[in-house]
Amino acid sequence: MNRIRFFIILFIGLSLLAVVALLMNIEASGPQQAQIAFASSRDGDTDIYIMDVNGENLRNLTKNKGKDYQPAWSPDGRKIAFVSGRDGNNRIYLMNSDGSDQNCLTDRFENDNSPAWSPDGKKIAFHRKGLVTPGICVMDIDSKKVYNLTFNQKDMDSAWSPDGQKIAFASDRDENGNMDIYVMDSNGDNIERVTNDPSSDIDPDWSPDGQKITFTSYRDGNPQIYIMNVNGNNIYRAANLTIFRDYNSVWSPNGRNIAFVSSRDGDSEIYLMDIEGNDLRKLTDSPDSSDKDPAWNPTIPYAVFSTGKEITTWGKTKQFDN
Repeated sequence: MNRIRFFIILFIGLSLLAVVALLMNIEASGPQQAQIAFASSRDGDTDIYIMDVNGENLRNLTKNKGKDYQPAWSPDGRKIAFVSGRDGNNRIYLMNSDGSDQNCLTDRFENDNSPAWSPDGKKIAFHRKGLVTPGICVMDIDSKKVYNLTFNQKDMDSAWSPDGQKIAFASDRDENGNMDIYVMDSNGDNIERVTNDPSSDIDPDWSPDGQKITFTSYRDGNPQIYIMNVNGNNIYRAANLTIFRDYNSVWSPNGRNIAFVSSRDGDSEIYLMDIEGNDLRKLTDSPDSSDKDPAWNPTIPYAVFSTGKEITTWGKTKQFDN
């Protein structure tokens, strides 16, 4: 009995030592910063950049003379799909998350834009603009086979639901001169319009819990950021902070923050706010250039801004200095 008690105490003691060592290592290395990829013209050409969520550790990934934009991170964080005009037409490219091994995925004469990964990382949806196969298309990554979900050239801005069952997109398929947000099954069936406003609604993005969609709307004049339930109910503006030209919003992986583009200071820059529209932070500051198309690294859901001046990680908080 004493021997069993001894081994129990020994096991508990070794476990506590392991936990202490782990916490010391985390404290020594600091919180892991979430990452955002985006497009910028700060170096003349438009390239894909990556930065930590506090705006630091900026790196140019593509360094290409053509225009590279609309980055989309793979679910495992290892790849980034993006659009490039380096070969004449806009095509979907794929690279490692460090910018290496850049390869063209689509090679048709039509223009391809707005890549969006399926949650399982096996497919990429995109918008094809052309006369032959326009609309929302999907490519199988392994086979490179492309097939159409829709055949309407005015369907664009596709976004997968977190469970992979639905795709939201923007379209003027009613040809009334304004875009609306639609939702369909991931195979292209059961298309349903979820917004119906005289102005345009574009750029849908699903919340990580699959319950809400953020989008850009012109219903109050300037483009502003709105949030709604996935069925189109309970539409509201993301607080009074977004009263300027704010657009292109994307949810953080933990659902607490939204990155977006704003031209409130003249040039378009990347900003961050919480989902109520508070705690506004400017992440980029590159005068006389354009920063746009933010995309979160989905594998780092912690260490993003929560409230006040805190960064949260592993149940701990660390002060962030402006």
